[in-house]
Amino acid sequence: MIEEKIVVGVNAITSNDDPEMGRVIEGLWERLYQGGINEKIKNRINEHAIGLYSDYSYNKYEVTVGNEVSKVDNNEYVVKTIPAGRYARFSI
Repeated sequence: MIEEKIVVGVNAITSNDDPEMGRVIEGLWERLYQGGINEKIKNRINEHAIGLYSDYSYNKYEVTVGNEVSKVDNNEYVVKTIPAGRYARFSI
């Protein structure tokens, strides 16, 4: 069981059928780290990045990469809330 988490970062919509899916997701991680966004996210809880797949619709979904924050103070970035609950967790 995890508590609610607030994630701030960058996002894109893609699908497993999209031949550019890998590049789309890779581009998000590049923007987060090489684009300097990671350092600009305020109120980060820790240095661990989160890759969040959400908002599934038909075969499309939203991918958000960012950091967990203690409060939202980042209007220029996407904000996603992970509700408290039980989830599968994959650490790499």
